[in-house]
Amino acid sequence: MPFIIIAGKRIIVLDNNYHVLEERELDNQKILGIIENKEIGIIEELKEKYSARMSSDKQRKRFWELVREKKIILKKNFEEILREERELGIEYSKQRIDKEFGLDKAIIMLSNTLEETRKARNIIGVKLREFISMIDPKISKEEFENAIRIINEKGINGLIEEYRIGFIPSKIKIIEKTIRETARKYIDLYSLGEEINREIELLMKEYCPNFLSITGPSIGSKLLAQAGSMKNLVEMPSSTIQLLGAEKALFRHLTTGARAPKHGYILQHPIVKKAKKKGRAARALAEVISMAVRIDYFSGRDATKELEELLEKKLRVIEKK
Repeated sequence: MPFIIIAGKRIIVLDNNYHVLEERELDNQKILGIIENKEIGIIEELKEKYSARMSSDKQRKRFWELVREKKIILKKNFEEILREERELGIEYSKQRIDKEFGLDKAIIMLSNTLEETRKARNIIGVKLREFISMIDPKISKEEFENAIRIINEKGINGLIEEYRIGFIPSKIKIIEKTIRETARKYIDLYSLGEEINREIELLMKEYCPNFLSITGPSIGSKLLAQAGSMKNLVEMPSSTIQLLGAEKALFRHLTTGARAPKHGYILQHPIVKKAKKKGRAARALAEVISMAVRIDYFSGRDATKELEELLEKKLRVIEKK
């Protein structure tokens, strides 16, 4: 069925194949009157002549955009053009989502999952320590992991035999099933954490090998997660990388005047841990990390040996001072 399009000072009647049936030039007042439905004589005349209908404002606008862009094919139905554009939009959205969810996002998700797994394991561990201290308060922290393993495998009787416990509360047997199940969950969470850590290492080896060689999977994934993406990490100066993970301490310093933090997650790095001058070692490590992420992001070449030698050189200089 033919329809009418109003554009500028023109009123046009088109058939379904977008062939122009009639075109008239109108003044502004008449166009305004037609749009506001005050002057409908012209529309009624065209409707009677062609049995036409008014197309929607959105359709009119899009039609003339296509005409200006010279993209419209008059033999093609306008609805088909709109449908094709919707399909292209959907395809573009899919490609954009696929592009945005890169390996760095996968590493960040795994890192966050690992962190939550460790938190859950620590909470369960606190409860298990309470259970074990009720059975035998003499079991030390060093023996705790072994005690959990025995409970999981042999139950409370196995723990009594292993540590030669002479007396336990009589009611403890009532909750033995729960204690044993909790011990199993604790061990399962440890295994899950190890599996996630291995997966992080494999992904980082593929995506950012230089970064991995300097930080290791645990610290590297935490830095990446805190930055939000590899692009954000690349754009950060080494001084910011040095403080990633110390945001609370930095905020406390800015608000209360407390001592400024010198390092965040990289404090957990073996090099910083064993260094006498931890602040300087953290700064040197952050500088090399900054170089490593840029090489991974922009070139992808293997510079692990160069970076490791550079880090060792920086640390030797620090030690001599």
